[in-house]
Amino acid sequence: ATLPDLGHLACTSMYPHHATGAPTPEMDGYRWATRAEVGKLCWPRMAARLLAIGW
Repeated sequence: ATLPDLGHLACTSMYPHHATGAPTPEMDGYRWATRAEVGKLCWPRMAARLLAIGW
């Protein structure tokens, strides 16, 4: 099966950068990944959150 293109996605959720205080996107990119890849692509807390979802 062909998965849809993710090129249209853009992060609109920001947090203050730890050094500059500048608004920084919470996500810096999007891609399709398997459950096995999530731990290599995300910080541990984000990986745990994503893997808790039934997909």
